[in-house]
Amino acid sequence: MIDTPTDPAAFHVALDDAFQGERQRGLGWNLAANRYAVGLGTTDSPADQRWAELVVEAFLADSFSDQLLVPDGWLSTARTAWHRAIERGSAGGGIASDGVSPAASFIGLFTEPYDSPNGTVAGQLWRWWAVAAGECSLFHLRPDEVSGVPTLVGWLPVRASAHFGALHDDMATIMPRSEGLGPWVSLHMGTCLPGDLVVLATPALSRWILTEHEAHRDLWVYLVTLPGEEEAEFTQALRDLQAAGEVATEPTSLVVARIGEIPAIEQPALEIAEVDYATSGEVMPAGAIVARHQGRPFPKDRRIVFGGPIRCFRCGNDFPDGTSRCLVCGAPLTPFDRYRRWRNVRRFMRRVRRRLRRLFEWLF
Repeated sequence: MIDTPTDPAAFHVALDDAFQGERQRGLGWNLAANRYAVGLGTTDSPADQRWAELVVEAFLADSFSDQLLVPDGWLSTARTAWHRAIERGSAGGGIASDGVSPAASFIGLFTEPYDSPNGTVAGQLWRWWAVAAGECSLFHLRPDEVSGVPTLVGWLPVRASAHFGALHDDMATIMPRSEGLGPWVSLHMGTCLPGDLVVLATPALSRWILTEHEAHRDLWVYLVTLPGEEEAEFTQALRDLQAAGEVATEPTSLVVARIGEIPAIEQPALEIAEVDYATSGEVMPAGAIVARHQGRPFPKDRRIVFGGPIRCFRCGNDFPDGTSRCLVCGAPLTPFDRYRRWRNVRRFMRRVRRRLRRLFEWLF
């Protein structure tokens, strides 16, 4: 029986052994809010590293719902902290001399228990949202019920080791103003079982993990048992891989965590449709929104207003009433959607007039 971890664990290997003992801020978790995150500056400059740390801290600390890409959310908090760091002179130089804004590769995971409307899967399913920018990756593992040996369920956002180093949008301190961050940040959604494991890794380690997986070398047992090892052992193993040229020499971070609690009583087997990880990266362009929940678009609030919700043609989320752009990806209403909204309002008002007429006839 494989002894999988019950508590999350984090490992960080600095670029140089001289900095190995420094405080780790580019990775971590908030167990009270079920959030986990890993970030890494796209260059070795102190400004990029500081920006990655601020993004991770804001994601873990801020409160939000499923609208993770609304501009005034956690990313706005990170930018505010960034500007304050520039004023204090602790941002590591701010914008580079060539005018390039500091950027970071980032992936954050937010999980919560999922209770279906009819209560059939209460306490048995968890749902998750992942926010990705750049090449930091998430790997979803499921331990065997008997042996505990984990198997790979899926991963995102980069689909193959050969795709690393291609044009992937990083999260910069300065982005064009818009009503959504969809073109720069991708949002992924899905479900998982209690006891599933997630591995969040920075780009160099993610590429090595995918390379090993594509070569059919089983490394999942090693990854999920890492929390039982000392950080010095992991550091030495990574240094050996870097010396052999299998892992790029750059700061490396890793978070291993278990989602939810293992049920204390026996639960019936669940037939659930997993998120289609393959729709991220290959089928859709880099940075496009992937919003799926058990194979269907997943707006959190499916209120029926004026004859039915109007959904975004790009990401599938509902347009809130009174808005002309999607709050998730920023796509505008199409002319047909505007006609549908006008038609639905007319139908609603016609229904109201009919009911008022019947009420007056009954009263008088």
